[in-house]
Amino acid sequence: MTLLRERQDIDRAVRPARFTMEWVLGTIGALAALIGAWMFHAPEAGTLTFFAWEWDVATVAEAWPLGLLTIGGLAVAASFGTMAQKMFFRDDEVSLETFAAGAMAFIGAVVVVVYALIWIF
Repeated sequence: MTLLRERQDIDRAVRPARFTMEWVLGTIGALAALIGAWMFHAPEAGTLTFFAWEWDVATVAEAWPLGLLTIGGLAVAASFGTMAQKMFFRDDEVSLETFAAGAMAFIGAVVVVVYALIWIF
């Protein structure tokens, strides 16, 4: 006979992780990067029309498109990287959603590196 007692395990419900901030930051970053890409790859001597708005792209400063691409890609990489990390810690495995968020973070990081190097050189 022993005097050891069995420890009672307490059921603790795991709260689902919410990704609202990551989705908002990632969406804003993606929109900024898309606008920057649209401005960067636009014709040099012409106007772009978007619905009823006309923009004279030739007068846009050179740093605006590259800045939008770099900052937007950085926001996408940070938000989706954080989301992938939270999903991995929640599930303890690499699921399809974790892989997709990690892939989006990788794409955002590639955009940051490529367009930052173009901006520098």
